[in-house]
Amino acid sequence: MAAAVVAVSGVLSFGVTVPMQQLLIALAPGAGPVLTSLYQSAAHLAVSAAAVDGWGGSAVGPLGAGFVLAAAVLTATGGRRRLDP
Repeated sequence: MAAAVVAVSGVLSFGVTVPMQQLLIALAPGAGPVLTSLYQSAAHLAVSAAAVDGWGGSAVGPLGAGFVLAAAVLTATGGRRRLDP
């Protein structure tokens, strides 16, 4: 059972992280190293914030919802850039 949980966790973790980093690098190739380090820093900060409150309970939920809302607003107002294949 534990092996299955670890396998699912690994697939879900790397199934999001690597494509997001590729997208960030595609959007700004010259700033790739900085963007990936900022992305990883934000991910580690989120994991640390969830650990402070147990399993991401009451304090982290509203904070996370605020970040999701801010990201949605920035995405909606920033327009879309077309990526060259």
